Amino acid sequence: MKTRLLLIFLFAGYALSAQTGFQENIVTGEAYTTPSPYLAKAGDVDGDNDLDIVVYGRGLTWYENVDGFGNFGQKNTVAGTTTGPVGTELHLIDFDSDGDLDILGAMGNKFTIYKNTDGSGHFEVSQVFTLGTSYYELNAIPVDIDGDGDMDILGLHSTNSSGPTVYTLAWFENNGLGNFANQQVISNNNALGSGSILHTDDLDGDNDQDIIIGHKNANKISWIKNNGNAGFSALVTITTTAGGVTSIVTSDIDNDGDMDILSASENDNQVAWYENTDGLGAFSDEIIITSDAVGSNALLVTDIDNDSNADIVYTGTNEIGWIAATNNATTFGTPQMITNKVFGVKDVIYADLDGDGKKDIISASTEDDKVAWYKNLDGTGNFGPQIVIARRIDSPDNVYTADFDGDDDIDVLVTSQDDAKVTWLENVNGIGFYGREHIITESVDVGNVPPTSYPADVDGDGDLDVVIFKQPLLVWYENIDGHGNFAAEHTIDNLPAYVNLIRAGDLDGDGKIDIICGVYNANKISWYKNSGSGNFGSEIIVMDTNGNNGSLTSIEIADMDGDNDMDMIASSYNTDTWYFKNTNGSGNFTSQYSSVFSRLWAVYPADMDGDGDKDIVGVSAMGGGSFDAVIWYENGNGLGNFTAEHNVSTLDIHGHAIFAADIDNDGDMDVLTAAGHQQTSGQLALYKNNGNGTFAARQMIHELVNYTICNDVKAADIDNDGDMDVLAIFDNGSTNIKASVFENLGDSSNTIQGKVLIDADANGCSTADPKGSNMMVISQNATHTFATFTDHDGSYQMATPVGNFTTKMTSMLPGYFNTTPAVHTFSFTGVNNNYTADFCVAPTSTVTDLNVAVYPRNDLRAGFYTYYRIVYRNMGTAIASGSINFEFDGTKLGFNYASETLSAQTANTLTFDFTGLNPFETRTIDVAFSAFAPPVTNLGDDIAFIATINPLTGDQTEADNHFTLNQTVIGSYDPNDMTCLEGNQVLMEDAGKYLHYIIRFQNTGTASAINVKVENTLDSKLDWKTMQLESLSHNGRVEIKDGNEVAFIFDNIHLPDSTANEPGSHGFIAYKIKPLNNVNVGDVVNNAADIYFDFNPPITTNTAATQFVSQLSVAETDAAQFNVYPNPASSLLNINANTAIESISLIDINGRMLQDLRFSTPTLLAQIDLTAVTSGIYFLKIKSEKGIVTRKIVRK
Repeated sequence: MKTRLLLIFLFAGYALSAQTGFQENIVTGEAYTTPSPYLAKAGDVDGDNDLDIVVYGRGLTWYENVDGFGNFGQKNTVAGTTTGPVGTELHLIDFDSDGDLDILGAMGNKFTIYKNTDGSGHFEVSQVFTLGTSYYELNAIPVDIDGDGDMDILGLHSTNSSGPTVYTLAWFENNGLGNFANQQVISNNNALGSGSILHTDDLDGDNDQDIIIGHKNANKISWIKNNGNAGFSALVTITTTAGGVTSIVTSDIDNDGDMDILSASENDNQVAWYENTDGLGAFSDEIIITSDAVGSNALLVTDIDNDSNADIVYTGTNEIGWIAATNNATTFGTPQMITNKVFGVKDVIYADLDGDGKKDIISASTEDDKVAWYKNLDGTGNFGPQIVIARRIDSPDNVYTADFDGDDDIDVLVTSQDDAKVTWLENVNGIGFYGREHIITESVDVGNVPPTSYPADVDGDGDLDVVIFKQPLLVWYENIDGHGNFAAEHTIDNLPAYVNLIRAGDLDGDGKIDIICGVYNANKISWYKNSGSGNFGSEIIVMDTNGNNGSLTSIEIADMDGDNDMDMIASSYNTDTWYFKNTNGSGNFTSQYSSVFSRLWAVYPADMDGDGDKDIVGVSAMGGGSFDAVIWYENGNGLGNFTAEHNVSTLDIHGHAIFAADIDNDGDMDVLTAAGHQQTSGQLALYKNNGNGTFAARQMIHELVNYTICNDVKAADIDNDGDMDVLAIFDNGSTNIKASVFENLGDSSNTIQGKVLIDADANGCSTADPKGSNMMVISQNATHTFATFTDHDGSYQMATPVGNFTTKMTSMLPGYFNTTPAVHTFSFTGVNNNYTADFCVAPTSTVTDLNVAVYPRNDLRAGFYTYYRIVYRNMGTAIASGSINFEFDGTKLGFNYASETLSAQTANTLTFDFTGLNPFETRTIDVAFSAFAPPVTNLGDDIAFIATINPLTGDQTEADNHFTLNQTVIGSYDPNDMTCLEGNQVLMEDAGKYLHYIIRFQNTGTASAINVKVENTLDSKLDWKTMQLESLSHNGRVEIKDGNEVAFIFDNIHLPDSTANEPGSHGFIAYKIKPLNNVNVGDVVNNAADIYFDFNPPITTNTAATQFVSQLSVAETDAAQFNVYPNPASSLLNINANTAIESISLIDINGRMLQDLRFSTPTLLAQIDLTAVTSGIYFLKIKSEKGIVTRKIVRK
């Protein structure tokens, strides 16, 4: 029987389709969009030591910096999209002192605290405060008002319910754990009116935080002195001439030791500063820095050019600039442009996004829904072009594949209508992660005419430029450096008619790329001769309007007649299809058309029947008539004589694009269509070629309803794995807007999915019950067995072929649980079927059963940091609470930190409390130590780590409540290794227990590893059905095939290289597994792994060999001759030996001798009384005539 075990982490858009499977990866669209991004902040949200971006607009989101180099993934939603007001305050602060960043956000008349629950960017609402009634005058900022070391919240709001407006300034005290008391009013003074900006700093040098207020509608800036102990003085006016103040910052701009105030104002377009003249909060009149900050909304003061002077970064309506300050702000330079590709910019921040030690500029702008960053090139004020993080496309209509940056992978060019944008998305890892958007041209004006684009090497310099029609101009943009940076446009022609089609190719055989254009509403086709270096001649007509009013929808060029020059084919969706023969290879065309090939929206040249010439494949878009079809026309003699029509498929929806490629790697050309209608759905479909021009039934790759159209489709090997992936765009004008790559997964099958719930309250399973995590589910028939583990939420999914299957929970489920139903039975008669099989697991008795294990994340080396992961799990029937003691040798190691809060600590023991541990739930704790340098900790020292999970009393299997890890201090090490924690020998009496394995890997290359795969072939003496995944260092999935071929797959983890981020360059896999029950003395279990970093050859680990023995060898031989019982013990402990015992010492974990029994006459029987010692781990040192051995014991 073949077996296949799959641990599947679900992907959005995962589709299993007939014969070929596809996985959707969104390139751009709503998955990357935060509507109207008003504010942005940078911080390490997910704890991976790089800076992510949090965005607040109409929705609160964050974008992961996936590799530390400024490449960002899709948005992670904290609070969903709204149609009301935008966010007006955004701050990242560790409110609860747990070491991770929480969020303070204000929107409308509420501010909300979102706590980072796990340090990985999973946020939950902690508190919401609703204040006042004015939706646009609530401010909330974090500040330590009372000087107690934690961050409180300062708020300003107004109320206007039934009388004059009342303005309130108040603060909310933090109890140190991120829980805030109700407001304490500072002032209800109406002089607070029109307050729209809050800022705090120490203005008077007394080491507490004073309050600064910007009154936008009153053109005023004022401040309030903090007298200490949360007492405040009256409001003091600084100026009344700040014309519509929009931003306030503080800085010691004149380097005189006190904090000055700077402001930006939108009414007078000014950036100004106010000198703190005495260090006590007396301010000068405004000193204007510039009056060119048109419509300024944001201000930043920092040393941009590294000259120790605080420079000014400001925003205009559609630009960001900076002004250099010199001589302690006595002089300012002229404004220097950073970018003018922002529309309605509202925020600007300064942070090092790419980890190069230089801070970059980040902007948020609302009118183009854009958050972007600008690389600091040299630290002297020079910034690179715009790189978009949060991005939007409006009505995308065309997509192309091209390598714009010369790195030999497939980038994507997208043209969209409503924002008149042409943009390219960078394939940053070479395998389909599009982490950067580069905009070539865009507009946010109302009534944009949609642009048209096409990639081509116009100037013959070996890189791809872009040809664009922006009515009325036909232009091209030069790729100036071969890395995708585009210069200003070069005009080819001024055209009154709308050009909807552009193609490029050498039409006249002179080796230069010419340009072909098609006019939609006139059926006109023309071309422009490239005379060299991107200089073009006059328009050359191929097909004139001639009174035609048919709509031209498709042009392609190819050698259709086998004479080695470029011909043309074209179609009009409501009239004809044309073939234009290049008669002499010089660009002179004669045409033939056929009304038989009529009403095709799109045509494409491809060899459909494998005879070596180009046929024509087309898709119709008439809608509701007999012409709705996918068809191809045979090139009868290879000379461009198109005769027979062959049907590929009927089509019940309007076709929009067609492409041909060998999708299934069988040597023939398959067909892809993009189709859709606003009243039905958008459809991306595949038609597989049987090899002779006949086709299998349509396979739907992706379908979106709700008035969606699939506008375009292409195919290319996006992920460099040797097969053709599919690229398509969808649009419905609102939510279903995206460009996506559908990764070709090869053959696919059916899907079994479901959820496992634990009936903890014995009243039947409901969604409120605990979720059964990490539980094995098995599907099998007479030939195959498939299995998977449930995810953290109890869900699972697995793929199966055609056949009759039964699905059930694993037989390894503890006997005190019953499963309802016991089994699901179903039959798959075809592919692309889905079956849901849910299970309810109910306890039959009350059982307490906890277990714990400790895994070393690296080797123990004197003078270096060492890291451990404690893994604990509830195998009982009830929700558990308790504690974990972690004992270590405090004379050899110094404790550094733990990922969870300590409840107690001594010199040698750490204690962690836990609550609410559900049945089958697994949790982890990471602990770090520093090993003392020699002579304290020395090479060869053996150091023990002991974990104990409580409560012990009443536990079903008390033995696995303790775990001992023994490590030897080493010198050099291999960062890629396999270790069995039980060592190289296991007593035969322990053969029924788990073996614990850890596979460790490190990227020691020179660039980040996007994907890591670890292949691990299980020894035939291991029982795969008992395998339990304990922990992974990164998100991943596990596949086990045929019972022994295990693959741990980490996709898109961007593992840093050791030179860029040594701590982050490591990863690990921890699992436990039992031997088969028929192992014998002398059997050896071997275990090794092959580690693949991206497409590099594998690194093979050492082989961890573990032998089953009747007695332990070398120093442990004597220990095997002693029977110590009962263990654990509460009072008397018996020692039975077959060699005479001379002495017994009882030693605690700290090495202190508690009892020392010496026998004048050596004995074979001895007792030791444990009643005088507390519960815990101890060691017996037993001396006999054969030497000294040590045994671990547990005092209950």
